[in-house]
Amino acid sequence: EAKRENEKAKNKTEAIKALKDRWQSENERYTKLYNTNNLNLDNYNLVISSDNKTPEEIADIIYNEYKKFMQNA
Repeated sequence: EAKRENEKAKNKTEAIKALKDRWQSENERYTKLYNTNNLNLDNYNLVISSDNKTPEEIADIIYNEYKKFMQNA
């Protein structure tokens, strides 16, 4: 489990900067480890916009897409 004690921001500006820094770090790590751009959505089988969905709705989408995937495997 990752410990993120260093990500405690004192204000909104610091929080935004920390999120941007972490996002950049993750992008660099994925490029180095997998030689891929994790921002390219073509790399994924399923992308879910969770903006207006409940956790239950998201779980249902994942479950139903998994069933379809397994039927075609």
